[in-house]
Amino acid sequence: MLSRMLMYYQIGGLGAAVKAVLGKLFGTTFIVNMQPAAAKYPVALRVPSSDVPVYREVFELKEYEFPEVIDPQIILDAGANVGIAAVYFASRYPEARVLAVEPESENFEYLVRQVAPYKNITPLRCALWSHNEDVFLVDPGRGKWGFETSASDDASRNVAGPVTKVSGRTVESLLEEHSLSHLDLLKLDIEGAEADVLNYSSQWIGKVKYVIAELHENKKKGCQSAYAAATQAFAKHWKYGGHVYAARD
Repeated sequence: MLSRMLMYYQIGGLGAAVKAVLGKLFGTTFIVNMQPAAAKYPVALRVPSSDVPVYREVFELKEYEFPEVIDPQIILDAGANVGIAAVYFASRYPEARVLAVEPESENFEYLVRQVAPYKNITPLRCALWSHNEDVFLVDPGRGKWGFETSASDDASRNVAGPVTKVSGRTVESLLEEHSLSHLDLLKLDIEGAEADVLNYSSQWIGKVKYVIAELHENKKKGCQSAYAAATQAFAKHWKYGGHVYAARD
């Protein structure tokens, strides 16, 4: 708790730390606006929430900085949450088109507001999935950042909130819908669903040049093996922070 409060203070100052304490006490959230040098417009963060550590990863630790990527035209941000990474990509690559995919309704509302000033970001409310079918959005109790998708409603699971349905979409279908021939950059942070997505990637992985992924092996077994198999033809692989990277050239 103290370490988290210190992080709020270090990133957002005293005001953010105070709002985080009040939010914990009263069970609510406040909005803190940050202006990173790498973004044209302020970034809105919910406090307390996972938005602050994600902001730190993206704008301070620069875990989404990908030196190999040169002038990308198409970026798919799967697991966009409130749009922090999407804003980073749209700012760093202003000529690129960014598709920001987020299935959870409240996160998506914040995402839409967050990316409104960026004409090169398209928010999409759906879940990246192995097939084009409805999937179930499950709340395991980790907060708005930790919703998981499942092929069944998993009624026997001890979930913290209601289980809802959302449209599951494949990478291939998103490319077709938006008249795209390839992806320059695929970012995956989808709470374990990367195993399902990558296990059925043979039809489209050849159209992807670069991948950044956060693997959630602790949530779903097989994420690491699915990633390794899907990216085996990529020439370069490395890790930085909590992410793995793959590049074709």
